[in-house]
Amino acid sequence: MVCMNHLSEPKNFRELACRFFSLRTAILFLICCSVLISELRFDFIERSLGTYLTSINQFRPKSGAIWEIGLHSSTAQKTLEHMLSHRQASEYEARKAETLQQLLAGLVPEKGVMISAQSFKKLFLKLSPMLSIELGSPYHLLKIFNDSRFVRTYFEKKGGLIIIYFLDVHNQVLEQIDIGQDLAQHFQKNDIAIKGTLNNLADFSNRIYPAALFFTVIDSLPKEVCEGIISEPRILLQTQGRINRIGISDEVLSGFIEIGYEFIDQKETKVVVMQAKEWAVWRLRKLLEQKLLHVNTQKNREKI
Repeated sequence: MVCMNHLSEPKNFRELACRFFSLRTAILFLICCSVLISELRFDFIERSLGTYLTSINQFRPKSGAIWEIGLHSSTAQKTLEHMLSHRQASEYEARKAETLQQLLAGLVPEKGVMISAQSFKKLFLKLSPMLSIELGSPYHLLKIFNDSRFVRTYFEKKGGLIIIYFLDVHNQVLEQIDIGQDLAQHFQKNDIAIKGTLNNLADFSNRIYPAALFFTVIDSLPKEVCEGIISEPRILLQTQGRINRIGISDEVLSGFIEIGYEFIDQKETKVVVMQAKEWAVWRLRKLLEQKLLHVNTQKNREKI
């Protein structure tokens, strides 16, 4: 009877006020406030709902605007991670490069590589005199190296063109050098040693001269011509064996011509290929042909 009386409508305002400010109402109000404050503070309802939706995610249809946004976001994140990973790997390989030729050979179109100014300077100083001059005026490069703003170098390959950017700390371009396709190919060709003889190499088989005749002509040439022909004598000095013959290629690439030096030692025969200035090689060839013609003429006279 008491319970039914409690649930009936209040008969007057006093009874309504008593019910409103009763202990039960106060406890219920405090519980509601606690739940509301906890939700605002800890977001447990959203978290619980999110956990539930995640648990049944694989069973729900993959459609809708929200799912599309999530898919695009996931795909973009994976693409970005792949790009960052590829760039880090490229820059790691660039930092390991011992020569500028190795670095340029590893460039991929539209994916540049960045190294520090000091690293570029070390690679530049390893270039042969001929290649360093082809890269740019030594006085202009000296100006770049002396600029305190120059902190890093960026290499970019566009088609057959290679562009070198000299950057400041904010990646603003201070200077740039464009390397054309022919010169880029020349930069990427290292001096190499090939097993075998000059006769086995088509590029040199038409113009082969005895080493003694070659060095006799070299001794008669001015210093600047000799430097244009043999820019790195130490490479030949460090090679095991004795130079037997010299071969000169007929192909000209960006102002350079290849010369093959045939070495003979007790173990094997090999050819060391080096780059020489075109104008110096033409002068060398002219004298070699004259000397060779003179030697052959004398031999013919002796036979008669």
